[in-house]
Amino acid sequence: MGWPVDRLPRYGSCQVKPTVPGSLLYTITLEERARGLRVGNERQEYHDKRGTPNAYGLSAERAYSLQINQLGALAELVIATLLGCEDEWVECTNDYQQLPGDVLPRVQVRSARKADGRLILHPRDKDDHAFVLCRHHMVKRERVVEVCGWLWAIEGKRDEWWPGKHPSRPCFMVPDDRLRPGLRGLQRALT
Repeated sequence: MGWPVDRLPRYGSCQVKPTVPGSLLYTITLEERARGLRVGNERQEYHDKRGTPNAYGLSAERAYSLQINQLGALAELVIATLLGCEDEWVECTNDYQQLPGDVLPRVQVRSARKADGRLILHPRDKDDHAFVLCRHHMVKRERVVEVCGWLWAIEGKRDEWWPGKHPSRPCFMVPDDRLRPGLRGLQRALT
């Protein structure tokens, strides 16, 4: 498998300034946006039909849950694209717990709606999985995903980052300066 992240697509005209040194900026195309929103909607419908609660005590308000599913799907699509595996990305499934990762085995994606959103980890996150933080920005009607960096879950489960100051649930909240920038180190770890 090749790693197209070395020739990053579509980020030259982006007006967003990275919030983390070494982060990658990716402007989502209209086709990618439509795909990500469709996948987020399908995931929400799946949960609505089954009556399953949101993970980790996330707000049960449907509009909020839908937005989280949509932003998560967009972030996963960006990471899958940058890692060259967008055709293998599982958009929606009946059993998320059986998937070996969000985009590749042992690769999980977390997204944040806010420019200062942190990488959030939970005690049951698998220690040997890599977690990538993506932040969403809107610039003149364009959605830009900032790939802030990544780390192994075991590295982020530190006492000083627990409990994170998340309003609805205890968690580990990893400071930006502890993330490995970009995706190149992740590529090496996976090969």
